[in-house]
Amino acid sequence: MNTVLGKETVDLHQVRGFAPIGMMEYWNNGKGASVIIVRIAMHARPEKRKEVMQTLLSMAESTGKERGCLSHHVLRDIEEENVFSLIDEWETREDLDRHIRSAKFGVLLGTKSLLCEPPVIEIHTVSNSERMPAVNAARDKRT
Repeated sequence: MNTVLGKETVDLHQVRGFAPIGMMEYWNNGKGASVIIVRIAMHARPEKRKEVMQTLLSMAESTGKERGCLSHHVLRDIEEENVFSLIDEWETREDLDRHIRSAKFGVLLGTKSLLCEPPVIEIHTVSNSERMPAVNAARDKRT
């Protein structure tokens, strides 16, 4: 996904690798492990979009390197250029809680003056994930 930041084109997927297949392997490791998925949706004020994007991109690499962070993605909506999503995957709730208490997360919360509305934060605990065979099986049951 490419986006224009000033005069520079940035591939947001390249900010932090996109590895959903690796995560599926982790979730289905036979140990009953679960993963914590956090989605943060942010609707930037149109005149503040560039500033929000710069803030998110500046945080992306270091967040992905935190202990327990399995992946970190910065995404921009393709239909509404002022809407951004952060999707993080964390090994444990303790790892996520440590991240939430960090100064870096405080900076993220501090962007509220750049937004049209408060960010929407969702935290999900996922204990199972399925692949294409589940889709094929469901489609085979069509009537």
